[in-house]
Amino acid sequence: MDEKNINIGESENQPLEPIPETEEKARGAELVADTAELTEENTESTDVASADGASEDTRGTETSEEASVNALKQTEEKTEPIVRYRWDYQEQKHYDERHSRRPRRSGKLVYASVFTLVFLLTVSLLVGALLLGEFFGTSSSPTYGSIGDLYEECLPSYVAISVTTATGEGVGSGVIITSDGYIATNYPVVEDSVAISVIMSDGTTYDAEFIDGDELNDIAVVKIKAQNLPAAKLGTSKNSRVGDQVMAIGTPHSVNYQGTMTSGYISALDRRFVEQNANGTVKKVLYLIQTDTSVNPGNSGGPLFNMSGEVIGIVTLKIAGENYEGLGFALPMESVIDMINDIIQNGEITDPDAGGANQGAALGISGFAVTEDTKYLLSGQYHYRVIMDEEKKEEIVIIPTIYGEIEVPLSDKETLDSYEITDYTFYTAPATGIYVADTTDGFDSAEKLKKDDVLVTADGISCKQMAALQSLIADKRIGDQIEFEVFRDGKLIMVTVELGEAASFE
Repeated sequence: MDEKNINIGESENQPLEPIPETEEKARGAELVADTAELTEENTESTDVASADGASEDTRGTETSEEASVNALKQTEEKTEPIVRYRWDYQEQKHYDERHSRRPRRSGKLVYASVFTLVFLLTVSLLVGALLLGEFFGTSSSPTYGSIGDLYEECLPSYVAISVTTATGEGVGSGVIITSDGYIATNYPVVEDSVAISVIMSDGTTYDAEFIDGDELNDIAVVKIKAQNLPAAKLGTSKNSRVGDQVMAIGTPHSVNYQGTMTSGYISALDRRFVEQNANGTVKKVLYLIQTDTSVNPGNSGGPLFNMSGEVIGIVTLKIAGENYEGLGFALPMESVIDMINDIIQNGEITDPDAGGANQGAALGISGFAVTEDTKYLLSGQYHYRVIMDEEKKEEIVIIPTIYGEIEVPLSDKETLDSYEITDYTFYTAPATGIYVADTTDGFDSAEKLKKDDVLVTADGISCKQMAALQSLIADKRIGDQIEFEVFRDGKLIMVTVELGEAASFE
């Protein structure tokens, strides 16, 4: 019988030799996986090998044809053995190499493609981050490791400002905005000035011209005739955080202390600061950077630097007093830069809304908080609470003084006269709220509210104290409306009032 070769794919394997049964058992576990994969391919070869084996067993013997037939019958009656084959591992190696070349090349191409893709993506992200940083105002400026290095770098862009007014002299600070001589400072520094001098950090002095300014936003611009000046790097507080270190350069007290550096940290951002008129109405609302950096008279208008050497604010004020410390404030640069540019480009403010401050709104009334069923003595713009002294069976006027409240009997005309309480009337509150003593012409309240009205609620908020109503108004803008619940003529009514301009109050 002719021998047959088993072809696997494109290989040219030699005939496979049968494995003895004992060796098969020993290698059974090792070859089960290989045999399983090749079972279908070897089925035909197995039949051929079985026939060859039978031929080898009977070759050389002279038996009858009947014996051969019986032998074959006996073989068919037996269970057909599972014959496994030993691989020609050398040939298999060549086969694997030929078939693995293309996948390896494909794998290398895949890895190269992935690497190139990651590289391009990384570069794109870096470029995008830089572009976004420019768009949102971030800076690639270096952060100075030493506050001394920062000071030396920033000092040339600071100036001292000496001002002469009709009533005397003053001093302040400023920051160079452009190399051709435009300088920003606080409005009060140059307000009502007769003459202005700018002293550079190297001592050079220039006469300055006031260009324009805005009291509401507390900003002004002056101009000196000079070129190639060291203009400051302008930044924004939007990229700052509470706890960031900052540095101020100013002129505290006098020009003798020019270039004084103080440093500290940002204590708060977007701090709401309300400036009120003498009568307690809101004049304007500012949103400021709060810092514990030491701020003194003369620092006003000076720059507040971050550690990258950028001006992020212009120092404007401090809260001073025996029990106060470390409460300095600066105008965020982003809130005033548009107005500064407006002045530089046009020589005046053409857009009064360019600044970040809010003009204060006002209701246009005068009054005070009252409590239901309480009697009050009204004398001019003053009011005093009246109580009954049950022991003496007489009414007592409660007069507040710097030493505390004093009680004066209504019968004691001499003492009342000493407090200029001579012409007075009485009023008993029918409800708890804000008593409307008077309204101001030109305000919407003059048309919609009346004397002796009691404002019970404002936008749903109880008006038990005047401060509560003032706080609500401080959050509003001119033209905003407030809905009041008003007690009038023994009943509650709803009245909507539009707010006017607080600057009308002086």
